[in-house]
Amino acid sequence: LVGEYDGSGHRQLEAHTADNLREERFEAMGLLVVRASALDLWPGRAQLVARLRAAWSRGMARDRVGDRWRCAP
Repeated sequence: LVGEYDGSGHRQLEAHTADNLREERFEAMGLLVVRASALDLWPGRAQLVARLRAAWSRGMARDRVGDRWRCAP
């Protein structure tokens, strides 16, 4: 699970393009991406927590045998 915070500069064309490319690389590795902005922190914090928990559950339920990455011990 990858959490990405989009601050005010992330809607600029260059930053947005870089964000899209990075997200595609994460997804190619089988990672789930949850994006958030200031409105997700307040007033939408409860919904963000629910989205993060749901994504974590989906990630834990999937077959991880083919993952191409590992966390260091």
